[in-house]
Amino acid sequence: MLKEILIGISGFTAGLLLAPASGGETRSALAAMVADAIEAAGDQYDLADKTLRKTARKASDFAETASDVAAEQYARARKHGRRAAKTAKEFQETMEETYSQARKRAADVLPIAKKQCSTGTMVSRVALGAGVGFGLALLFTPKRGADLRDDIVDAAQSFAGGIKKGYREQRAAAGAGAWTGTTGVPPDYT
Repeated sequence: MLKEILIGISGFTAGLLLAPASGGETRSALAAMVADAIEAAGDQYDLADKTLRKTARKASDFAETASDVAAEQYARARKHGRRAAKTAKEFQETMEETYSQARKRAADVLPIAKKQCSTGTMVSRVALGAGVGFGLALLFTPKRGADLRDDIVDAAQSFAGGIKKGYREQRAAAGAGAWTGTTGVPPDYT
């Protein structure tokens, strides 16, 4: 979990540094893409729902017809003897069982199966964490990535210059206090 959080933070940082536009521009573009995707998904859902309902109606009609035919055959077979009646009854039962299995299989298609956490799932989670972090950075970055990188370089150089100056001052102060020579000026350790 900690690794995934750290990877998400890394993705966020990368997104800030590589942002091609400001967060507002990215959010506007993303909102338009999401609206288009939702509309397309709605159309696909409607088509899938219509197809599923049509298929279910056809399966139901077929099963009813098969059951009616089996019932007719059973009635006719009763007239011709017990052996034929037994066969027709078995046919009717088989058709009813087939119809029941078809309904169960159709119901099994709809739910989403749970997956166990495997290596592939873990890789997917890590990729998702990095992607979400990167995406959030693109949405909320205050500047373009190039401008932000320049600001970071400037701040780092300023920080390093301050540390270097402080180090020199400390070194010089330590050198002056440690100088025990009797002649001359203390050496410059910078």
